Amino acid sequence: MKSAGDLERALKTLGVRYDEKLLEIRKFFLNPPVTDDYTLKWRMPDEEKVVEILCEEHDFSRDRVLNNLQKYKSVRARQTTLF
Repeated sequence: MKSAGDLERALKTLGVRYDEKLLEIRKFFLNPPVTDDYTLKWRMPDEEKVVEILCEEHDFSRDRVLNNLQKYKSVRARQTTLF
């Protein structure tokens, strides 16, 4: 409830006790755990999986998906850097 001004007042208005568990959840969202221990590897998408997810699971047009995958491949083949 934006009109309440802050979480504590909104919960009080709704009749919800602001206990230690809610405080723990709030802290988690305000300060989530993060890591710098990862590497990104860019590679071509798995076309079969893309078609499966978009066409079979979400009813996208198979022709449009395949056409856009082909466009992506042609652009990706020419692009060597992000810029």
